[in-house]
Amino acid sequence: MKPDASRDSPRHFSNWLPQEERAHAEGWKAASARWGGRAALLLVVALYASLGWRVTFVLFGAIGFVWAALDIVALAERDKLNRAIEALQATIKRVGRPPKKPVPIETSAATQKRHVRAAARRKMAAAQKKRRAAIKAEK
Repeated sequence: MKPDASRDSPRHFSNWLPQEERAHAEGWKAASARWGGRAALLLVVALYASLGWRVTFVLFGAIGFVWAALDIVALAERDKLNRAIEALQATIKRVGRPPKKPVPIETSAATQKRHVRAAARRKMAAAQKKRRAAIKAEK
């Protein structure tokens, strides 16, 4: 049985947010859940009064299915990456060194952008380290 969304959200936050932003996101999630529950009551009553209970029920059901589909797609992408990483780690453990050819990983555009940003940050950090070393050498 899959855990509910409120217990699962820290896992989402740890996958998609930097550590310094996670507490802020958790606070927004908790506040939004409370305010969202209050706002939903008003929305349900307004929809029930204007459209009837059947249309209101179908509307909220459709919203739930769309939300679930988006969550499944996001988690499937992350699980695909985790499986590829685990396979690579098993290969490294078995062989003792990484394979010569990189393991192809299918990723979405959002994930590729994250990897590109991470590579750019590493490159900038290396350049800064070289500059600092050059400055120290001049002194």
